[in-house]
Order: sequence, then C-alpha cells, then structure tokens
Amino acid sequence: PPCGQGAGGFPGVSRKADALSDAPFRIYTGDVSAMDEGKAVPDTDEYAKLFAMPDPRHDSAAYWGECSSWSDLEGEFIAVAFADGARFATRTDMIRELLLVNPRCVMEEVNPSTNLVNAYTISDGSRTWRIPAESVWHWKRFNPLNPNRGMSRLQSALLGMQGTFRGDQFVRAQA
Repeated sequence: PPCGQGAGGFPGVSRKADALSDAPFRIYTGDVSAMDEGKAVPDTDEYAKLFAMPDPRHDSAAYWGECSSWSDLEGEFIAVAFADGARFATRTDMIRELLLVNPRCVMEEVNPSTNLVNAYTISDGSRTWRIPAESVWHWKRFNPLNPNRGMSRLQSALLGMQGTFRGDQFVRAQA
C-alpha cells in the first residue's frame, strides 16, 4: 500500500477499492440526447475496456485501490492518459492506458490570467516531464487554499485545528 499504511487502514481501503472497481462509470463525449439511458455498455466498448483495465501493470481492484488511497491521503489522484504508441493522449485520441502518478511529484503550470492549468510537470527526482493538461486526469477534493490541487479530509480538519490552537496560544499569552 502507498505510504506504508498500517494494518488497520489497509482492510478499509481494500474494501473501498473493491467497491470503487465495480462502480459504473459514464463518459459522454458527444450529444447525450440520443443515448439510451439505463442500457448496458457492451464489453467491447473501448471505454468499458479502459476502466476494466486502466493500467496493464495492475488489476482493476489494485488500480482503483491506489486511486482511493491517494484520495484519502492527499485529497487527489492524478493519472496520465496515453494513446496508442505510448504517446500522451489528446482530446481526440482514444485513451489506452491511465498511468497513476504520485501527486507529491506533480507541479501544475497555471495561466495567471485565467487561473487554468496549462500543463503539469512530473518529476521522479532524476527526470522531469512536461505534460499538457488535456493529457492528465486530475480528480481532486475541494481545497480552500489552492483551487488547482486537492486536499484530504484530514488536511482540511487540520486547518481548523491549527487556527484553534493558534487562537488558544494567543489567549494564553495575553493572560
């Protein structure tokens, strides 16, 4: 498990991952008015295949378990989308693989006038890659300090506790 989870955390995350791996995903890429609501997607559908095996190095439950773990730990998970030929996928490409990346290794390049992410820079310590934003799937929880990054529930709770702690310190210093 990522970040050396303790024995108590792993069963809970595994249970969440199993449920997440069975969750139905819906991706609409065009006119939704002609879709048959409630009709099952055939197993031959390219997106159904992608979500059944997003990364050939992991089975589906392990992949979605890692997504769930990053969501719990960091408040976000980041995946790089690849098309055929091991190239970054664009909006018009069929995505063949989603490679999960440690969110701590990712920096976003933000356009200062629009506050939108133009690209992500991913570094493993020895190499760095600049990846266009359209090739990155970035799922994130709300973050009041940075709208471009996620924040875990624990980190959110710590913000409130830090404010209370600092306030208590101030009051004690005045006494």
